[in-house]
Amino acid sequence: MTRSKKGGVVEQRTESQRLRVGCVCGWEVVGSPDVVVPAVLEHGEKIHNMSGTPEQVLANAERVVVSEAHEEPTVRG
Repeated sequence: MTRSKKGGVVEQRTESQRLRVGCVCGWEVVGSPDVVVPAVLEHGEKIHNMSGTPEQVLANAERVVVSEAHEEPTVRG
């Protein structure tokens, strides 16, 4: 949780843990493990003809902190 002062008022923002996985082709996904793992497995199979396991995805994912205002899953590329 972070606190910031805006116009003399202290506001609280809750932050949550998310995963980020990027591919060398430029594709990237950020979100909860329930979103990231299947997205990465699908991307690998459909785009690169590669298979993997959920454990491999989780082992290679970067943990990022995202504010509640940006909690929606993001896929780029």
